[in-house]
Amino acid sequence: MLNYKTVLLEIYVNIVLKFFVFQSVIVSGFICGYFLHRAAENQSEKIIKKILKFNIVVLEPVIVINATWGIVITKDLIILPIAGLLIVIAGFILGKASAFLLYSDKRQNASFAISSSLANHGFTMGAFICYIFIGQQGLALSFIFTIYFTFYVYIFIFNYASAVRYNHIVNAKFIFKNLFQLQNMPLYSIVLGLLLSVFKIQRPVPMLNFDILLYLIVFLYFLSLGMQFSFRGLKSAVKPSIFLAGIKFIILPALTIFALSFFRLQHEVKAVIIIQSFMPVGVFSVVASSLYDLEKKTASSLFLINTIIYLAVVLPLTFIFKSFIL
Repeated sequence: MLNYKTVLLEIYVNIVLKFFVFQSVIVSGFICGYFLHRAAENQSEKIIKKILKFNIVVLEPVIVINATWGIVITKDLIILPIAGLLIVIAGFILGKASAFLLYSDKRQNASFAISSSLANHGFTMGAFICYIFIGQQGLALSFIFTIYFTFYVYIFIFNYASAVRYNHIVNAKFIFKNLFQLQNMPLYSIVLGLLLSVFKIQRPVPMLNFDILLYLIVFLYFLSLGMQFSFRGLKSAVKPSIFLAGIKFIILPALTIFALSFFRLQHEVKAVIIIQSFMPVGVFSVVASSLYDLEKKTASSLFLINTIIYLAVVLPLTFIFKSFIL
């Protein structure tokens, strides 16, 4: 009979190993992208768009269906994706207000607002930090927390980016018109996955290794990010990054903690929401800027600086003051 402590240790080692593999994939993808841009500078824009479209149209739908098919959402847990959605909406509003003080160019303005909104709530940051603090339950709750993501990005963020770039007016008619496009494949996939779950259609045993698919999609996203990165853009991103850090690491967490004080929630649920409210910029801020020809260098610089601030300052402080969270 297996000792439960041995089993838990094996699970812990497996998740920690996966996290470090993920980080290695991220770093290697970014570095490869940086040097690929220098080697194929004239073709880099075409390569970036092809990479992003391949991820969104081919790889992401497979992963999304696999993740959502069979998921069970209870009334007690529905607060998690709602909280996630409210946090990114608040980030967008704060970012949009701040952008008018920082940029006169509408594309830079939009890239900053998107960066303020989207956060790294997934396994490569938020979900793993929740696991470190709360254990397996924190990891599971984080996956439920991020259900909002696909709907928000593909229905709102992508339409907003398109509207800014091509001078459209965002309304219900515009959103519906743009709903049926190949770039929205992950959105269709999550709807399909949820419908299969609702009708209790049994999922077949996966024939593919989804860990490998996940590593591949992360590598390709960061490859495209590295191809857009320029050290020359870092200097001009310092002041906006200070504003962004204030939004991400002070204002949004403060608003979240204040709002949670009015609700009686399960302790672990509240802890996951608080931890996730501190997360840095998500990579899809750069993806959106790339797909819709906004300010890609601004987006990539903000992403990099904000992530470094989180890892160097915010995360250590989170460990120091974890007794106030847990």
